[in-house]
Amino acid sequence: MHYQFLENDDFSFGLTGGFRNYGYHYVDEPGKDTANMQRWKIAPDWDVKLTDDLRFNGWLSMYKFANDLNTTGYADTRVETETGLQYTFNETVALRVNYYLERGFNMDDSRNNGEFSTQEIRAYLPLTLGNHSVTPYTRIGLDRWSNWDWQDDIEREGHDFNRVGLFYGYDFQNGLSVSLEYAFEWQDHDEGDSDKFHYAGVGVNYSF
Repeated sequence: MHYQFLENDDFSFGLTGGFRNYGYHYVDEPGKDTANMQRWKIAPDWDVKLTDDLRFNGWLSMYKFANDLNTTGYADTRVETETGLQYTFNETVALRVNYYLERGFNMDDSRNNGEFSTQEIRAYLPLTLGNHSVTPYTRIGLDRWSNWDWQDDIEREGHDFNRVGLFYGYDFQNGLSVSLEYAFEWQDHDEGDSDKFHYAGVGVNYSF
């Protein structure tokens, strides 16, 4: 659920809260059967006008996980944020460069499961043509590590993820909008083979 506290050309501030339940059923994993985990979320977002052409915006999500964490392997706390600057050249072209961080950690000192860290630079080039919007983007990995296999090897494993993608959106000007997205990502790991992934998405959004 999202609530917009303030919205004008100079400053906007909103807050999102949420709850999610995860159900797991494990097959062919010794000692595991089922798990039921909950996630609580609170996330402020903001947009600040610095000059007529330059804005500072972003969001910060804070998560709390509970129940069956030793089975699922999740850390009990997570923070995720993306924030940066957007410069508008004209009505058609803008450039947005953000810093992204996602960090999983444990507030409970007796745990070390599921901890990880991801830092990226994310750059976007939004192009607006009437009701159409096209946004090429890239994600450049700065630093990434994980210890998802903490039960067998407590040492952190390093990774290098990079992505290029394209987002297309159409606004019907009646509250309804649709989107298409494609991205290609390549991943290198300290342990194991490199991976390559293709992502595709379709979205429908309605604003009341």
